[in-house]
Amino acid sequence: MKIDAPNKNKKMPTGLLLVGLGAIFICITSCVQHMRPSVARVELSQENTQRQLRATVGFVRPATAGTRGLMTPVPESNWEGPFCAGFFIDDRHLVSAAHCFQRNIMVELIPGFIVTVPTVPDLVGEQVFFVQHREIRWMGQVTSDPNPGRITMWDRDNDIVIIEPTESDFHPLAFLPLAAELPPIGSEVYHVGHPLGVGWTFLNGIVSNLIREDQRDRRLVNLVQVNIALAPGSSGGSIINSRGEVVGLANAIVGQGTTAHIGLCRSVNVIRRLLESRTPTN
Repeated sequence: MKIDAPNKNKKMPTGLLLVGLGAIFICITSCVQHMRPSVARVELSQENTQRQLRATVGFVRPATAGTRGLMTPVPESNWEGPFCAGFFIDDRHLVSAAHCFQRNIMVELIPGFIVTVPTVPDLVGEQVFFVQHREIRWMGQVTSDPNPGRITMWDRDNDIVIIEPTESDFHPLAFLPLAAELPPIGSEVYHVGHPLGVGWTFLNGIVSNLIREDQRDRRLVNLVQVNIALAPGSSGGSIINSRGEVVGLANAIVGQGTTAHIGLCRSVNVIRRLLESRTPTN
């Protein structure tokens, strides 16, 4: 019997070749999708957005007060601000950045990075005035009498103060719960502050880094680095996660121009530790 040798020059039909390539492509795509880690993107709900806005206050001062945060009541037309932000964490406690209330002493936040803090010997007992959401017009005209408050706790090293309203019948519009843990790097965070005096500005970004200690001297710093476009007036504003929980407090900006989007925030752990101490920290 004669057996014909296979024809090496015989080509596969084009249609069959395309079908085979398509099957291979589908198989590879399916495998890649199964191998890719699942990342759930959770956005801040409208309810939590409004809560953050309403929990945020703006600090104001008399137009003649200069850089000193001490205040006496004056007609509302003579108030200026908001020059810094703060936020309620419950009915009676308001958190902000200590350097907001006087800015004459330079303090090293982390080695090589300097911020200003109050020059008064002790901020505890200082009186401040604040307004809530919608009590101030765009670019700083106060539309109602500011609310008085008093600094009751001060963490000098971490640039944080706790303020309590002095009027017994005062109630905040809203308050923000403290997060149980810090967010992972890359997760979405949100901020409300008063950059350059533009009140109640809502911004978002991501966690760029968690700086728990300085690598040179091993000193604990407890900072959350974000890429949110913070500016003068943002200090004291909350940084919250997608669940509406506080993960940090805006403290400082690193760099100028194109590098100014490096924001440093004290972590929620520092706020919680100060509240738990229940004694002024000097």
